[in-house]
Amino acid sequence: MHLEDRSLPRPAWLGTAHPVDPWLAQQLRRGDAEAGRRFVRDFYPGIYRYLLHLTGCRETAEDLTQETFVQAWRSLETLQDGARLRPWLYRIAHREFLQALRSQPPVASLEEVSAGGEPRARDETKAVELRAILAGLPIEEREMVVLHYLEGYNSEEIARIMGVPAGTVRYRLSEARARLRRELDDSGADDRGRKP
Repeated sequence: MHLEDRSLPRPAWLGTAHPVDPWLAQQLRRGDAEAGRRFVRDFYPGIYRYLLHLTGCRETAEDLTQETFVQAWRSLETLQDGARLRPWLYRIAHREFLQALRSQPPVASLEEVSAGGEPRARDETKAVELRAILAGLPIEEREMVVLHYLEGYNSEEIARIMGVPAGTVRYRLSEARARLRRELDDSGADDRGRKP
C-alpha cells in the first residue's frame, strides 16, 4: 500500500453523523444497560486498535482503552447533542494517551507489537518492521499517521481530535510520509543487500 493512496474506501461511519449516535447518547445518559453494551461493542475495538498502534503494548493499550471508556461514562453530559460519538471517544483516548505518556513513556517489545492475529511469517515480519518504523516517528506524527491511514480520518477530523489546526495536521502528515518513505526505502535497500 502506498502512503499517498487516497483511493482506499473510507468506512461509512466517517462521512456524516452516525444515525444512531444521538439515540445511543440519549440512552447512555439514561443508564440503559443495553445501550452501554452496544456502545462498548461498537467502539471498543477501534479505540483499542488506535491506542495499540500508538503504544505498541497490549497491556498499555487495554488499560488506556478502559480508562477512555471510564472517562467517557463520566463525561456523557459534556457530549453535545448531535455530536458524533466516535470522534468524541478518540479525543478522550488522545488525552488519555498523552497523560500516560507524561507519566511513563510506554515501551514496546517486538513480541507485543507483532501480536494481533496469526498472519503468515512474512506478513508478520513486515508488520513488525512497519510498527518499528512507526515507533520511530515523533509522537504527534505517529498519532496522525495512525488516525489518517489506519482509522480513516481526514485532516480536519484529526485536527478536532488532537486540538491542532488542520494545516498543522497536513504538514505533519506530509513530513511523516517523507520520513516513512525514507525509512522504508532504507530497509528495502538493506534487505536487497542481504543474501538469502
